[in-house]
Amino acid sequence: LAIESFRKSLDGKTYEWDGYIWFDIETNLSPPASVQIVLNKMKWDTVRKQVSRRTDFQELLDKAKYLNINRGDLHYAEILAQHVVDNSPCWHQECGAAAILGSILRHQGRFVEALKVTDKYKDDNYSPIHATRAATFCDLEEYEKAHESISKANPEDYYVQAVIKRIDKARPDLTHSRNLDCVPSLLLEIFKKRI
Repeated sequence: LAIESFRKSLDGKTYEWDGYIWFDIETNLSPPASVQIVLNKMKWDTVRKQVSRRTDFQELLDKAKYLNINRGDLHYAEILAQHVVDNSPCWHQECGAAAILGSILRHQGRFVEALKVTDKYKDDNYSPIHATRAATFCDLEEYEKAHESISKANPEDYYVQAVIKRIDKARPDLTHSRNLDCVPSLLLEIFKKRI
């Protein structure tokens, strides 16, 4: 699944992708940016075709998650996650991939797309979807919507706690804490709902 080596010919020259950069195999020099744009499009078209034949959805999902967490190649992670969302017969994998895809899109600054891809699952009881949506609403400074979304998530999840703290910091009026300074107020509110 790694894109470590990749060769493409363009305008009579052969270029290789070594996992980090393109270079001309004869001169070992990087091509101009305009050529790299064309090479990258060719590379991603080939990768999409290769991924489209894959049915090992959990492996693809795990790879997309790994790349997202470690800020690896987010474009590659997006292709993998989108393939799982579009093709997995398993709801859990599809929903998980949508949460990961939403997170990937967030990290690329594509907030509206992140909300759109997770919208289908917003009424499901799947904490990563709610965490992704809440974080995206925070990115857009829509803290009321973030508060509403995160209140559906599992408060024991580390990422959920991080979003709760973000909401608390930006809008403490949404989550007044009743003098319990050591516990984020929204986290306390969620725990109370579950008791």
